[in-house]
Amino acid sequence: MSEAQAKWSADGSFIPSLDPHTKAKHLILEKYIENLVYTLYAKTRRGETRFTFIDGFCGGGIYKDKDTRQEWEGSPTRIIKSVREAHRKSKRTYPEPLNIKYIFIDGYGFKTANYYNQNQMELELNITKDRYNICMNKLDRDVGKLIFQSPDGIYFQEIRHKTMPLNPANKRLYNEYLNRYINEKELEVWRNGKLLRSKKIEFRKNDIIKVVKKYQISLFYKSKFFKDDLQ
Repeated sequence: MSEAQAKWSADGSFIPSLDPHTKAKHLILEKYIENLVYTLYAKTRRGETRFTFIDGFCGGGIYKDKDTRQEWEGSPTRIIKSVREAHRKSKRTYPEPLNIKYIFIDGYGFKTANYYNQNQMELELNITKDRYNICMNKLDRDVGKLIFQSPDGIYFQEIRHKTMPLNPANKRLYNEYLNRYINEKELEVWRNGKLLRSKKIEFRKNDIIKVVKKYQISLFYKSKFFKDDLQ
């Protein structure tokens, strides 16, 4: 995958172009998975019903096809559709349906399947709550503590790497969360040795995020950002 294809904007406004070799890889992948599931599920005596698919660099999941000038689905969507097509073609009527587990990793750091399974209990997801509030609450708990414990600052990439297994937030929500407290003047961001003063920052992996110094040394100030840590 080229450098251009490895980057998607957090808000979806920029979609990278598709290279020919990536397009060919996607077509091979979807046909292979379709045939694999169909063969093991439909053609064996009892039929295999459990599958786990791990996409180690799924990217943003959508591209621009320069040849057709239309959107091209990435590997996560193609894997799911291939499994569904294999199930449809099988025409089997087993008591047990297909049991499929998908693990899509976006490139911020590789974790094994066992790592994610072991940490699922930490997510404590409640489907009756609004997903946005769940994300923000978990970022408040995990990211706030991590930054407060790093008085010299911490790289944005390191924040994502250490906290992404603990919450369902995407990069856009990380940006929104951190910008909230930057605008409250409780956090500051340094890039290439310079303090950023923008009110809306699109964070890069090597941006350094730190607590504003006067809040680090004050024992009496109750920060909105670190209220849970200072109590």
